[in-house]
Amino acid sequence: MISKKLVDSNAKFIFDFIQNHPEHNEAIRRFCESLLSNPTKSICKEDALCLYVNNDLTKQQYNGIRFAVNEIAPDLLPSYYQVQLAKQDCYPPSESITVSEVQVKIRLQDILDLTVSRILKMTSINTEESYKYILILKWGCDGASSQATYKQSFSDSSFDDSSVFIYCRPILFRFEKENERLTKECYNDIIGQINTLVPLKNWQ
Repeated sequence: MISKKLVDSNAKFIFDFIQNHPEHNEAIRRFCESLLSNPTKSICKEDALCLYVNNDLTKQQYNGIRFAVNEIAPDLLPSYYQVQLAKQDCYPPSESITVSEVQVKIRLQDILDLTVSRILKMTSINTEESYKYILILKWGCDGASSQATYKQSFSDSSFDDSSVFIYCRPILFRFEKENERLTKECYNDIIGQINTLVPLKNWQ
């Protein structure tokens, strides 16, 4: 049996967290509403990861919230271990990453395969049907990250490109003074990888 003192302690922890982090109140409100609308369902590890990341929680904070919530609805939130497994699913395979003293590099094929598989997992696309889907991407280097937002014109004013760079996938970090030789070297390497890309199959 769990003591009332322990339950009260976790309830106080949640209350203090909400008071001290008002910037997360909207995300917490939406999360609580989702719990109330699905009182008998367990939260999947991917949704729990969203709660963990979007609210910048520590392991202790997540476990405190989970303990208090699960007192009301048992097994509603998955364990922190399951959240970490969901986080690992967002990473490309370790063998696709090369690390040296001056750079970190990931194979383009692997990061694109991961991106596509995650998109397919989040959508209702029927992958058993014989359709061909094309992923359209843009890549750049040599200061591409400093491009301004809102450059694309839309006929519908409700659309904008302000979140374009939020979804960037870094493929190379290199700690070296920028010069023409280095830029050409990086450019040719990416072009070479683009030319050898193959379609993703068996994404599950």
